[in-house]
Amino acid sequence: MKTGALIIIILLCLGRFCFAEAPGRSPAVGDAFPQFTAVDIYGKQVSIEKLKGRVVILSIGYFDQSRKQSEDNSAEVKRRGDFYSAYKDKGLEVIRISSKRAVPFFVTKSFVESKARKTCETDNDPWTVIIDWDGSLKGLLKMADSPLTFIIDKSGIIRYKNNGYLIVDKEVEELVKKLISGGNMAKPVEDTGKIPIYDARTGKVEEVERIVKADYKPFR
Repeated sequence: MKTGALIIIILLCLGRFCFAEAPGRSPAVGDAFPQFTAVDIYGKQVSIEKLKGRVVILSIGYFDQSRKQSEDNSAEVKRRGDFYSAYKDKGLEVIRISSKRAVPFFVTKSFVESKARKTCETDNDPWTVIIDWDGSLKGLLKMADSPLTFIIDKSGIIRYKNNGYLIVDKEVEELVKKLISGGNMAKPVEDTGKIPIYDARTGKVEEVERIVKADYKPFR
């Protein structure tokens, strides 16, 4: 009994060591976005290097966070689709990376990809979705417990970063338009933990927790 308990303790310690977060900071505004190549849920290769020349919005989170975010913000999923439709032919690319956190041992990557394809098709969600099954992209971007969203300019430089999934607000749209036209944002946005939302009634930008303001009229 004692031997069995000792083996379990050793295995748990090894697990903590093997799966600990990689040291270092997450990429920040002004940094070159780390290069990677991965395969999306439809088997298409995605390369950040090959996307240079386009503006890229990239979010990374966990499976359960992605699912709950979609369920809680169905209106925002539609807005993302409309937003992407308005700008994709002008040079916008959107990518979502879903990383594994706590998945039962009997659940396979192919099963998760199948469910993700069904969800994207049902919701008409425009994201290019990548399943980060081995956690390598999570490690590359130094993601902890909170999702991260980056907006990357045509030369591969991070121009916006925030904790949380993408919310299409005035600031995001204005930045995307500016980057598509070849400009850079005047004031970098860095990881505040909250999302700035424009309120058309007051003309002010409020710092809020993932709340979609219905008054904002996007895509103009």
